Amino acid sequence: MSFQQLRKLNLIALVGVSAILLTALYYQLFIDTLLPCALCNLQRIGFLLFGSGLLINIRSNNLKGGYLLCFISSILGSYVSLLHILVEIPPGMPQVGSTIFGIHMYGWAFVMFNLLTIYIVTARFLLDSSANYSIPKNKGYVNYLTGLFLAITITCLMSVFLETGLRPMGFGQYHYWVICKYQGQPDAECERPTITEIIDQYKQNLEKIHNRWQQK
Repeated sequence: MSFQQLRKLNLIALVGVSAILLTALYYQLFIDTLLPCALCNLQRIGFLLFGSGLLINIRSNNLKGGYLLCFISSILGSYVSLLHILVEIPPGMPQVGSTIFGIHMYGWAFVMFNLLTIYIVTARFLLDSSANYSIPKNKGYVNYLTGLFLAITITCLMSVFLETGLRPMGFGQYHYWVICKYQGQPDAECERPTITEIIDQYKQNLEKIHNRWQQK
């Protein structure tokens, strides 16, 4: 497969990654009341890095760097989303967040990261090593798509900053911490559960599950 053909496939893949991130932002802003947790934000970063790798392949001839960034980000994103699934699925654990066709966002993220991994590995092997790697003049839609992805990247990073400030990312947060503090609201309204409180709650749920099994 020629470089130009793969470049078109990379453009389609970038459209897909942009659609995934736009869907996540839409649910965050208009559907869910719970803000993205640390694992959610890490998965978004994985998609952003994958899209950045695609942009490197589309706008330059540094294919090794672009494919390597895509591969690493998809593998790490798949790992984080699998970890998120394992955290959420134990019986008795409350399920949070919206679903699409009955599957939670972290479940879809795991599927998408694995599909992206398959795509990027296949694309790398299909690339003709003797192909002409000269970059054609970018058409208007390439620049528009690049601008859209950069806008999505800035929006996601701003969301994380407004949510946590310069503090570590957390879980179970309903308010944007920076905005909450700026408005002078009480600390009790702004603060989120600490990681210790979340672990304690997780242990309590596991103990309840264990007790139920013993009773049976």
